[in-house]
Amino acid sequence: MNKTDNLIMGLDIGSSKICCAICEIDGQGGLSLRGIGTSISGGLDNGLITDQEELQRAISRAISRAERESRVSTANVITNLPVKQIKFVKNVGIL
Repeated sequence: MNKTDNLIMGLDIGSSKICCAICEIDGQGGLSLRGIGTSISGGLDNGLITDQEELQRAISRAISRAERESRVSTANVITNLPVKQIKFVKNVGIL
């Protein structure tokens, strides 16, 4: 598989399925879809990791399918995670 710097992978990890999309960024900042891969999610229950190994296998399946369809691979990844444990607190100030 070819690796290029103008590719980006979007990875959506959900409780029911995992989706992976590989896109190519053109010279003007536009995106062109190269490949999509999905997998039934495993190892998650309402945003909680219940089986880390099963979750890793499900993520790998989705990524492999997207890479096989696009015939490219990339290390540039944007990930969306279902995290139920995080609570947001409105705060005005400087950290």
